[in-house]
Amino acid sequence: TVYSIVKVQTGHVPSLQLPPFRLSWYAALEILKNPLTAIIGIGPDNFSAIFTRVKDFAYNQSPLWQINSFNVSHSAILQILTETGIFGLLTFGLLVFNVFRVIPSKEGIQKISMDSRLHGNDKTLNICLFSYLIICLFVFPPSLIIWFLFFLTLAQLSCTDGACSVSTTDLSNLMPIYIGTVVISFALIGTSGYFLGRSYASEYYFKKSVEGVINKNLKQVYDNQRQAIILNPYIERFHNSFAQTNLVIANNVSSKIKDNKLSEQDRQTITQAIQAGIEESKAVVSLNPQKADNWQGLASVYLNVINTAKDADGWTISAYQRAILADPQNPSYRVGLGGVYYNLKKYNEALRFFEQAVSLKPDWANANYNYAWANFQVKNYPQAVNAMENALKLINPKTNKADYEKVKKELEDFKKMIPKEASPEAK
Repeated sequence: TVYSIVKVQTGHVPSLQLPPFRLSWYAALEILKNPLTAIIGIGPDNFSAIFTRVKDFAYNQSPLWQINSFNVSHSAILQILTETGIFGLLTFGLLVFNVFRVIPSKEGIQKISMDSRLHGNDKTLNICLFSYLIICLFVFPPSLIIWFLFFLTLAQLSCTDGACSVSTTDLSNLMPIYIGTVVISFALIGTSGYFLGRSYASEYYFKKSVEGVINKNLKQVYDNQRQAIILNPYIERFHNSFAQTNLVIANNVSSKIKDNKLSEQDRQTITQAIQAGIEESKAVVSLNPQKADNWQGLASVYLNVINTAKDADGWTISAYQRAILADPQNPSYRVGLGGVYYNLKKYNEALRFFEQAVSLKPDWANANYNYAWANFQVKNYPQAVNAMENALKLINPKTNKADYEKVKKELEDFKKMIPKEASPEAK
């Protein structure tokens, strides 16, 4: 198909890449447009969902354009505002304000002695470190190290004369309250330990599945991913990986079939694997329907089974449409959806989405290439030639010689169609 000739690249966020500060600021402002999100934010771990809404044309022209979304903001303070809203930002601001408010009073009551001077020097150092960490939170993205140092310094500053003030209450004379407090404490500790243990175990099994990938042991991958989901069914990446694993199983079984003869056991295995892959992708979408990548993942699963599963083409189109709604500035999704329509021979629909992709990313060879072929199929040969010429200009003949030669040959074929189209009109 045309869509597979020049493949779309959809990369994940590299570990050292950060979103532009400009778009992080726009993301924080975006939540203020809705009263609910303005108060409580978009929700924890949902920055990527809001980032896709604020991407613009300038982002598509930057080297980062193939990164669909980022999980963190460029600034930790902006991330607090984006994910927890005004309420979360005010809470954090109140915490910082109280620290600076009590510092002068404590410094004023220190005794003039060698110990107090040493203590005062330590406190001055903590104040400087605390101020520096606040600046880091404004400038840098959230970091476990920064947050650890922030709260450690906060604890140090809350102490007076080197010792923290601790208030105690004797509950021995209030036996019911004493027993109730103990029972509730043990219940909370036990419940927390139970869920934290399951969470840790799920991560352990998922790590084992990664080792299975390295060892090329598909059974190890499948069993460990399945166990990870059983222990913690609320992690999106577990379901995503398990969906892809099931598709790999279906493809492996299909590739081993000889003479087009499919046994009943193979048929059942393929059907179950495909169904499991679809269900896992649906689970990802249900966990977080705001993320465009989740809808794109569901679309890719349906696309893999479009020739075998009933109504898969309609579900593929629907999933791509939801991805586009969540990430309206992403040209990759439009090329993907256009490719589906092209394979279904609905060339006018394909042409519409390829044209949108070109308008979003004019310097993308793949979008221009697919746009050229869609125009060719609807017999709009002049526009097809123009788009193919643009695609040829955007391909580096040194690094992509095979693609360059292929597009060059197809361009020559396209040009031959223009006189043939014009000749009947001349008569």
